[in-house]
Amino acid sequence: MGFFIFINKNNMGIIKEEITDNKIKHYYSSTNLKSAEYNVIKKELIIDKGRIEFKNISFSYDDSLVLDNISFTIPNGEKTALVGLSGSGKSTILALLLHFFDNYSGEILIDNQNIKHHNLESIRENMSLVTQETILFNDTIINNIKYGNLNASASDIKNAIELAGVDEFSFNLPKKLETIVGESGVKLSGGQRQRIAIARAILKNSQILILDEATSSLDNLTENKIQESLKKLMKNKTSLVVAHRLSTIEDANLIYVLEKGKIIDSGSHLKLLQSCSLYKKLHLKEKLEDEN
Repeated sequence: MGFFIFINKNNMGIIKEEITDNKIKHYYSSTNLKSAEYNVIKKELIIDKGRIEFKNISFSYDDSLVLDNISFTIPNGEKTALVGLSGSGKSTILALLLHFFDNYSGEILIDNQNIKHHNLESIRENMSLVTQETILFNDTIINNIKYGNLNASASDIKNAIELAGVDEFSFNLPKKLETIVGESGVKLSGGQRQRIAIARAILKNSQILILDEATSSLDNLTENKIQESLKKLMKNKTSLVVAHRLSTIEDANLIYVLEKGKIIDSGSHLKLLQSCSLYKKLHLKEKLEDEN
């Protein structure tokens, strides 16, 4: 299980997060991101291209080393993936990028700006996050989508709904987009909840997109449909994907393979099939599971 979070851009919503990776677990709930530490003393992060760089990052939790002096780059405007066994450090990398922790050594740079020197609100405003645990409020479909950008125009909302395929299922509902989804979206299927999350991310239109095993809990047919929506969302954006199924990241421009807090190999899907034994094992395991 990775972490999950929903952050209202205008600080009017509830933050809910869970981080679980190699004994990491942290819950935080708040309605005010504007703390003195992050928003008064520190300056705003300005995103231009969205290039991300981890430089010599080490991080420990409860005296357990989770990331061990890793350095890597996430090119702007491209799809980059992280793969590895459970506990290898994938979710921790996302947690550090989203600034859940800052007690690490090394630097995390976005467009050559060290995120430790910038306020929390501006960091997260520049990122859109879609996870396997979609956070929905007991409100209408349309209002849950609007939380991505409360100032969005009607045409922008319509565009997000169509690109994410929300209209494909909402059209058949009695109240259509005015349908109440229930607490945490209980009245909708997993695929329908994911489409709302994608529409929300499209509406937010951040330069940096983070996908944390966003389709791992879906059946293959639904997953394939969601992947088509995700491709539209990722177009021209810096995308970082934590993959549960390798089939979802075969088209990634760059894949990093993690093991025990270290990056052991990187490259394209085809390159890693030739050069990385762990990647080959993960690929074979998935293939056998699909056949069964």
